[in-house]
Amino acid sequence: MMPLIRSLFLFMVLLAAACTSGKRLPEGQVLYRGAKVKVIPDSKKWDLGTLKSDVKSVVSVPAPNKSFLGLSPGLWIYLHTKEDSWIQRKMGKKPVLLKSDMAATTEALLANRAANNGFFKVEVVSERIEKPSRRSAKMRYEVFVKAQATVIDTVVFPVSDGALETSIRNARDKSFLKVGEPYNLEKIKQERLRIAGTMQKEGFYYFEADHLLIQADTLAVGGRVRFNMVIKPSVTERAKTPQFINHIHYLAKLDTTGRFLPDSIKIHDCITFGQFTGSTIPNYLLRKTMCLRCGRKYNSEEHDATLAYLAHLGTYKFINVGFVPSPDSDSLMDVRVTLTPFSRNKAKIALSAVFAPNLYWGAEFKATVDRRNAFGRGELLRWVVSGEALRLPKQDDEAYDVNLFPIATNLTLWIPRFRPPRVRHGKYYAPLVQTKFMLGYEMNRYVILPKELIESKLGVTLHEFEFEGGLVLKNSRRPTVTHEINLLQVGMRFTAIQPPTFRDAFETVIQTDTTNQYINYAPEVTIGPNYSLIIDNRFQLTRRSNVYYRGYTQLRGGGFLPSELTSPVLPRFNLVSFIENDFRYFYKLTNKTSLGAKVIANAGLPISAGSSSTFNINDLYIVGGANSVRAFPPRYFGPGTLPPDATGDDLLLVSDHAGNIMLESSFEHRYRFLPRWEMASFIDFGNTWVLNEVPDYPGGVFKFNSFYKEFAVGAGVGLRFVFSYLVIRLDLAVPLRKPWLAEGSRWVFDDINLGSKDWRKENLLLNFAVGYPF
Repeated sequence: MMPLIRSLFLFMVLLAAACTSGKRLPEGQVLYRGAKVKVIPDSKKWDLGTLKSDVKSVVSVPAPNKSFLGLSPGLWIYLHTKEDSWIQRKMGKKPVLLKSDMAATTEALLANRAANNGFFKVEVVSERIEKPSRRSAKMRYEVFVKAQATVIDTVVFPVSDGALETSIRNARDKSFLKVGEPYNLEKIKQERLRIAGTMQKEGFYYFEADHLLIQADTLAVGGRVRFNMVIKPSVTERAKTPQFINHIHYLAKLDTTGRFLPDSIKIHDCITFGQFTGSTIPNYLLRKTMCLRCGRKYNSEEHDATLAYLAHLGTYKFINVGFVPSPDSDSLMDVRVTLTPFSRNKAKIALSAVFAPNLYWGAEFKATVDRRNAFGRGELLRWVVSGEALRLPKQDDEAYDVNLFPIATNLTLWIPRFRPPRVRHGKYYAPLVQTKFMLGYEMNRYVILPKELIESKLGVTLHEFEFEGGLVLKNSRRPTVTHEINLLQVGMRFTAIQPPTFRDAFETVIQTDTTNQYINYAPEVTIGPNYSLIIDNRFQLTRRSNVYYRGYTQLRGGGFLPSELTSPVLPRFNLVSFIENDFRYFYKLTNKTSLGAKVIANAGLPISAGSSSTFNINDLYIVGGANSVRAFPPRYFGPGTLPPDATGDDLLLVSDHAGNIMLESSFEHRYRFLPRWEMASFIDFGNTWVLNEVPDYPGGVFKFNSFYKEFAVGAGVGLRFVFSYLVIRLDLAVPLRKPWLAEGSRWVFDDINLGSKDWRKENLLLNFAVGYPF
C-alpha cells in the first residue's frame, strides 16, 4: 500500500509541476501569471478615492490562466493534446503570454487612470518577476502619487444668449461638477450626459452629449482646475433649435417616393393613420398612446411615455417611434410610428416528473394558451390548464394505496386602460393600468386503491370555483414594480364522495364531530379582496444580480352551507387571512457560473372568533417535489415531525401532509460547461406546520422556539439541457435531514451508503422537469 501511495503522491507532484509550467511553450514565449499593483502616496492623509480600485481593474486585464491549488488543467490539456483537436478546442485553455510591450502599456494606463481621478503628478514603476525554470513571469507595479488630487476651482457655463446656451445655464443647479470637489473624468462624462438629457426634455431633440465640449485648465495655480463649457462649432442649427411636432403618422403605407398613398390615409386632426393588414388596434385607442402633441415642443419624457403606452398594449413585438426633419422649418419635425405585431396566438407546455422506487412516482403538466388582442382592443386572454397524477404506495402491511389527481384551469382576461401621464416629485411617468378578470376551477381527487381488505376503490373529490376582478397597476418610471388589487374575489367549494356507502359512513362521522376535523368536506361560499406586490428586474439582462419578489395578502370571509358533510360545530362565519412571500435572488459570478437562492414563507391565519384553524385542503401548503425540496416527494412528510407513514381516520387532514404555515428555501450553483449543457449543485430545506395540534398526531404545531429544528434538508446534483427558452432538467437528490426522526438523530449523513441497493431505493429521488426549479 505504501509504494502505491508514494507513486500517487509523486504523480500529483509531477502533474502540478507540469500544469504550472510553461516548458512546452515555443522558444521565446513566457507564461503570464498575473500582476499586482500598489498605490504609494507621499502623504497618508490624502484621500485616494476610487484610485485604488481603478488601478486594480487595469492590471486585471489580461487575466492569467485560472489555477486551483497550483493546478491549471485547462492549460495542461491545451499544451499536451494534438493541435486543433476536439479535446484541445473544447476542454483546453489557450496560454496567456507575457508580451514585450505589456509593461509599457500598463504603465501608461495606470498613469492615465490616476489622471482621471485628479492625480496628475504620479510616477509608475514596474518590475518583472521571472521563474526561468518554469518559463513563467509575474508583473509588479507601483504608482507613486507625488501631489494630492486637483480640485475644481470654477465651472463656466456657456455665456451666449442662444436658446440652447440659455437652457444649459438654467440647468446648472443640478450639475455634477461642484466647486471644491476633486477632479474626476467620470463625473465630467456624467455631466455631459445629464445636460444632453435635460436638453432633450426641453425640446432639443437633435442635441447630443458629444456636441458639448468641457475644457479643463489643469495648469491653474494651487492644484485647482477651471472648467469651461462650450458648444462645438460643428453643431448644426437644427440641433441648437427646440423642435416642435408638425405631424404624426401611424402605420402609414408609403409609395416609392415616400408619399402617402391616398387610399391608405385616415386623418384625425394632425394624426395620420394608414391601413394595416395585420392584427391592429382601433385609431381612437392608438391616439391615447401618443403623449406628443402637434404644435407642442418635443419632450423626451413624453417620447418615453409613448413607447411605454404602446408596449402596454401587449400587441406589438417591435415598436419604433421615429422623427423626420420637416423641410418647412428647422424647428419642425414629423413623428412616424412603425409597429410590428406579435403572433396573435401563443401556446406553452411545461412537464415534470419524479420517481423513487417503492416510494413515489408521478408527473405534472401545465399548458398555457395566449390570445393577444383577443377582441381588437389590446386585450390578452389566457387559458391555463394544469394537472398532476401522483401515486403514493403505502407500506406492504397497509391495505391501500393513494392516488391524487389535482386538476386546475382558469381563464384570465387583461384589458389595457389609459390614464393621462403624471408628474410626481418632478418626474414624468405614464400610468400603466389593466383591468383583470379571472374565472377558475380546481378539482382535487383522492382515490384509495384497495389491496385486499376493501372491495372497491374509494374516491373523494373536492371542487372549487372562483371568480375575481380588479386592477393591475404599473408605471413607466418603475417598470420593475407591479401592484395587483383584486377588490372582488368570490369562491364556492363543495365535496363529492364515492361510492354511496363510503359517503354515508363519512356523513355519520361528520355529524357527530365536535373538533372541526372535517372542515375539508364542508361546502363553503367565500368572498374577500386580495393584493399582490411584485418586484421583478430579471428582464434587465445587463445587471449582474437580479431579484424577484412576490408578496400576497388576502382577507377572506366565508360561510359554511347546510349539508350532511357540514359538521354541526362549524362556525356560521369564517374570517381568515393569508400572507405569502416568495423571494428569489440570482447572481452572475462569471459568464458561465451563477448562484441562485429562493426563500418562501407562507401562512394562513384565522381572524374571527370561532374561525377554524384547520383550513380547507385547497388552502393548505405542501413541500417536496421537482420544484421544492427535491430530496422528498410532495405530500410525503409533515406537518412538523409527522412521519411519512402517518395514517388515520381523517383521510385528508393527515395523509396529505399539508399545513397552514410553510417555510422553504433553496440554494443552487449553476455552471454551463458547454454551450447548451449546464450542471448544478443544490441544497433545499423546508417543512409545513399547523396552528393547533391535530388529535392523535402530535408534533405538527408551529412553535417559534423549535420550528427551525424540524426542517427537512436535501441536496443533490443536476444536469440541464438549455435550448433557447426551453430547459430540460434532471435532478438527483438525497435526504440529509429527516424531521420525523427523534431529535438528535435527524441528520442522516452516517446512513448514506450509495453501494447499498436498499438505501438507494429508499433515498435516491430522481426529478425530471421542464424549466428551472426557480
